[in-house]
Amino acid sequence: MATYVYSTGPNAKVTHYGTVESTACYRVFLSSFKASDTPPPDRPMCKSCVRRLAQTSRSEARTIRLEQNLALRREAAAQAWARRNAARDAALVAVLAEGLTNHAVMRRLGLPSRTLCRRTSAAMRRAGARTMFEWGYKTGRAEVERG
Repeated sequence: MATYVYSTGPNAKVTHYGTVESTACYRVFLSSFKASDTPPPDRPMCKSCVRRLAQTSRSEARTIRLEQNLALRREAAAQAWARRNAARDAALVAVLAEGLTNHAVMRRLGLPSRTLCRRTSAAMRRAGARTMFEWGYKTGRAEVERG
């Protein structure tokens, strides 16, 4: 997403257009900086950034918009993936909390053994647990804190 980036150093005097990784004038920030959606009122725009933006053709502007839309779609997909995993983890924990064996859990959830092992290990990894007991403890504490 395009923003205004400026250095917080004592000699900095202008604001650049773009992101921290890529400004319109190809400036690289090595020291401390700030980024915002609005330009700071006390700093003028970088002349090279203004010149470069003026030269941007319609196709380049369209490419920038497409990249921004793609970034938004990727973020939405990542959030949906996180929600889906949270729902899977909750269902898995609910069944495992009943004290069922792995075979009974597989039958209850309709999963093959490999899928159950993979989902269990992925959920444990996301929770930062090394053992099933630690995972159950962390999950139970999270439920108590939420509830």
